[in-house]
Amino acid sequence: MGIVLLNSCTKVDKIGPNSFTNKTEWQITELSIGGNEIEALPKWEISKNDASIWCHSDGSKVSFYWVFSQNNNYFEFYLNQDDPDNKISAAYKQCDNLSGKYLVVTSKKDVFEFETNETNGYIGPKTYIRIE
Repeated sequence: MGIVLLNSCTKVDKIGPNSFTNKTEWQITELSIGGNEIEALPKWEISKNDASIWCHSDGSKVSFYWVFSQNNNYFEFYLNQDDPDNKISAAYKQCDNLSGKYLVVTSKKDVFEFETNETNGYIGPKTYIRIE
């Protein structure tokens, strides 16, 4: 019975807030690393049950997984390592470098803001993401 409860909790964690999962596409409207604005802004095609898609502004794509903490204070996303198709693509590199655990700064119907000081590619400087 404990295993069933653990699996159920994991599924709840992956669902996240309705305002996030009700949209199937989120555009990153602001992205900065250490205060430096990044111009190549991706969009996310969100899936509740499968890997989601990271779409780089150059047209390349890669799959990734995301999860909200149970209380929705943290948001994490990680590159799908089982998706070897474009390891040299801009989408792969960008998603991999920005992967990590983010504090949820804003959680509204049409806007989320996340920030962290530790991603796969940037440890130390604050990384900020705003999606709409």
